[in-house]
Amino acid sequence: MSTSTQCTTFTLQLILAFRVFALFGRRPWVLRLLGCVILAQLLCRVPLIISDFESYGSSILFRLSPKTNIQMAFGMAMHSTLIILTVIKHSLSLEWGVSAGK
Repeated sequence: MSTSTQCTTFTLQLILAFRVFALFGRRPWVLRLLGCVILAQLLCRVPLIISDFESYGSSILFRLSPKTNIQMAFGMAMHSTLIILTVIKHSLSLEWGVSAGK
């Protein structure tokens, strides 16, 4: 993944995380959960971006490194967390009868 793609993906995930945080009424536990996942993902992205800059001068094609696999795992964890929290909130709102259609 190129550096611009990584930055765009991270920015989109950050925006979605803020939306989920607002969806839960700005609860502190949601902020801590999303903050930990975002921080872990950011810590995995920075070394990969730096290594991309270092190896760009020697070659155009990059082989898949273990750092990329770790980054993809944290990306999947971020997406899963956002989806699970959204589904939980939706199911709770249906259970309480507070859906948008009522």
